[in-house]
Amino acid sequence: MIRKYQSSQNRYRTEAKELRDLIARREMEWNFIDINNHSDTKEGIIEGDAFLRKFSVIVEDHIQDPDLDVSMLTRSLNMSRTQLHNRLKRLTGKPTTAVIRGIRLKKAKYLLEEGEMNVNEVANAVGFRSVSYFSTCFKKKFEINPRDI
Repeated sequence: MIRKYQSSQNRYRTEAKELRDLIARREMEWNFIDINNHSDTKEGIIEGDAFLRKFSVIVEDHIQDPDLDVSMLTRSLNMSRTQLHNRLKRLTGKPTTAVIRGIRLKKAKYLLEEGEMNVNEVANAVGFRSVSYFSTCFKKKFEINPRDI
């Protein structure tokens, strides 16, 4: 009976830890864009936090480069395409290109809210070659036309 109790207790601890990990991953996904704003996240999300911060810094350092792509990031992070994709997918639930685009769009929103640049300048500043594609992505993400900010 004692063994059965200890086994149940261990299983409960394991399930509780798995649940905490799942919650932490979901919070990381929901707050991923906030990481790019350098806001602090809740404790317990340390596993992917350092990787996501490093990833964000690399993207932000090369944000104006329209040729920023997965292969450049894999070289900078010393990992294969598959490793990068799997890690980002696990931490954010999104593919690599969607995460890059999200960082670019968040920066674009910040630049537009400052009011010192027009839409064309912002699109170029965050690495979009096409202003129409930038506007489409921006409207899809923030549900507002970039010209209306």
